Amino acid sequence: MRTCLTLRLPFIVLLALMVFFSARVEADMVILDQDTLTLDRGQLSIYEDTSARLLLDQIVELRQLGRFKPTSDSFSEGYSNSAFWGYTQVTRPQASSGIWGVSITPSYLDQVDIFIMQDGELIRHMQVGDQVADPEHDIHSRLHLAQAYFPVGTSDVYFRLKTTSTSLLLVKLIPEINLESYIDISIVFEGILIGVLLTILIINLINSIWLKSALFINFVLYEISLLVTVSLSIGLTRRLVPSLEMIEQNQIFKLSLIISAILALLFIYRLISFSFKRKWIVDLIFIVGILHTCYAFYMTLTGRFVEVMNYMNWIGALLPLSVSLIVLPDWRSFDTEKKYRVMGFVAFGLFACLNSMYVNGFIGSSGLKSFISPITILSFQLILHFVIMLSIRKSQTAVEEAKQAAELARYEAASERARRQDAQTFLAMLSHEIRTPLTVIDSAAQSLIRIHDQTEENNTTRLRYVRIRKSVKRISELLTMSVSKAQADIERLAGKQDTYDLIKLTWTVIDEFNKNERKRIMFCYTESAMPDHYLLPEKACHIVMRNLIDNALKYSPADAPVDVMVRKGAQGVCWSVRDSGPGLTEHVRNHMFKQFFRADERASVPGLGLGLYVVKQLTEQYNATLQVETLDDGTVFSCCLQTEQS
Repeated sequence: MRTCLTLRLPFIVLLALMVFFSARVEADMVILDQDTLTLDRGQLSIYEDTSARLLLDQIVELRQLGRFKPTSDSFSEGYSNSAFWGYTQVTRPQASSGIWGVSITPSYLDQVDIFIMQDGELIRHMQVGDQVADPEHDIHSRLHLAQAYFPVGTSDVYFRLKTTSTSLLLVKLIPEINLESYIDISIVFEGILIGVLLTILIINLINSIWLKSALFINFVLYEISLLVTVSLSIGLTRRLVPSLEMIEQNQIFKLSLIISAILALLFIYRLISFSFKRKWIVDLIFIVGILHTCYAFYMTLTGRFVEVMNYMNWIGALLPLSVSLIVLPDWRSFDTEKKYRVMGFVAFGLFACLNSMYVNGFIGSSGLKSFISPITILSFQLILHFVIMLSIRKSQTAVEEAKQAAELARYEAASERARRQDAQTFLAMLSHEIRTPLTVIDSAAQSLIRIHDQTEENNTTRLRYVRIRKSVKRISELLTMSVSKAQADIERLAGKQDTYDLIKLTWTVIDEFNKNERKRIMFCYTESAMPDHYLLPEKACHIVMRNLIDNALKYSPADAPVDVMVRKGAQGVCWSVRDSGPGLTEHVRNHMFKQFFRADERASVPGLGLGLYVVKQLTEQYNATLQVETLDDGTVFSCCLQTEQS
């Protein structure tokens, strides 16, 4: 239910605005008294001059023939190459002032001609606009405001509009006593618009530098283009750059509009540049939109600005709304930051659609509607600013939480490493303390065997002594494996590297076995020069070697040899052990690297099932490759070590 409401709300708001702004009002007579009059109640009738060449006399004749059409508000014709004529009758009572200001809006219009006639005679001709200058009648250098004299009685007033911008025209008649305050209010309103835009620009520029956010940078670029466009539209740029010609200002203004559209598309695309269903459709829509704006830029350079802007405004209106229909169904799956961004996108789309309908003449022109463009600019600038701020703050919070989690993980890892180090130290001490009495027991058992061999012939007692020695050896091996596992865990956490001689290390490991076991170990190596730096640390390598050799000895027949080989290969330096056992079954191959798994559960085969588990853990930690090859007469375990160069 909430999702449906979320989907419908933007369009309900848009429909309500359309109905509100399209409401018709009852036309009033234009009587000049002491109040400011806005000709937005159907006082004007309009004629479209498609040739843009008709003269005043021809227009008067056409009006007399009834060719002018009535309006519900004022001029609202959108982008067109035609010239538009407006007509109204103005009655000035004897008691009212004859000096009036004629204000023409919106802020950018190429040229508007004003003709005042009485009794068929032309009394005054005035011009306002960004592409004309009329020093005799201009009241203000930037505002489209001309000083007119209306004689007593009824006068016919004609307005001719020809512009490369949208053909909107709102006429206000201001009595002489109100002219100064009208100018002040207009200047203050322009100042507020520019000031708010500049303030938001500075704040977002600081935020983009401080936060290093690509989204803010896109927003800043869009704001700069928008600020330049507004400055050009109100004539502020020519005040700042007096050498700028009217025709140059006109061309720069048109190009600035297109550039603003391109940057707006890039910004709002960045606003929703996260993963969601049907993202590829949104990408395609934006690609089409950007290609259209590039085409509009080309059309503007070739003098066809009016033609391209007529449909570009509709693209600007429909693109955000169509994308919103694709994005909003996934609303529930978005996190808070993404929801902020989507809300900003939808708000931008609503304002862009409303503004496009206004400049295209779809919802008419009136005193109230003339505030659509500036209010739209200010509103979505403020909304987007706060949406981005909320989004960035939410993102920063997530980053801070991630940093805290990482710091906690590092602390826990250090604590775990310390605990394991303590446990390994304790286990090593315990092993040492246990080995001491074991050594005494083993030595005593050996002495008893020697004495027995010299004095007695009964083998029963000797077998008991041998069993004692085997038990001592079993306990010693279990202690060795337990210490090896603990040391392997610590090495895996520490991540150290060592420089060592692999051949010498192999001999060292072999020397740790007893005399009979050493006789069975056949060590073969062909390379005289080996690398001396390996990613697998020396202690870890020592554990791997001992465990693999010990494993091969245990699972080979008592007198069978165990081959140890070292060779260079494509995967680095490979250290291999081959036993003479029965080979590995599929069950053993699938489980042999698991903790506490033993291939042979018989008591005659000692071990805890930790040897291969420890080997696997260490080789994976240091990117060594552990390979197992099962043959008919044994198994080969190969550990390929990565060198610093490889």
